[in-house]
Amino acid sequence: MQAAVPDCTFPDAPTVAAPGWVCDEPIEGLVVSSVGSAAKSGAGINFMKQQASTAARVQLAQAMKVQVTNMIKQFAETTGVGDSETVDMVNTAVTKQITNETLVGTRVFRSRRSPNGELYVLVGLDVNAASLVHET
Repeated sequence: MQAAVPDCTFPDAPTVAAPGWVCDEPIEGLVVSSVGSAAKSGAGINFMKQQASTAARVQLAQAMKVQVTNMIKQFAETTGVGDSETVDMVNTAVTKQITNETLVGTRVFRSRRSPNGELYVLVGLDVNAASLVHET
């Protein structure tokens, strides 16, 4: 008999079941949320929590508002004449993502360490905090 494979596992321990929020399952009561992680560190759990929550907030900001700048550059060049003329075309697309969102009211809602010591945190904005943000 084959063992059941868990729906959600820790990314750094893929055979170990993890809470659903680690795999981005929605959490009731949170308007938006994001998961961040930090590798096991000799600097301690507070340092790890700060690193993981910062990573989650960056992802959250990108999900909430992303400014995208596209630059399309087209260049056509011809060489030769008549039947021996060749046309070279170059198309270049450059996309730049800039996160510029103030995250007011977000906080760490859950945290869990994997068996390998990596720390995962769930950062989000609950309904009450979201209503305060919209009122300002």
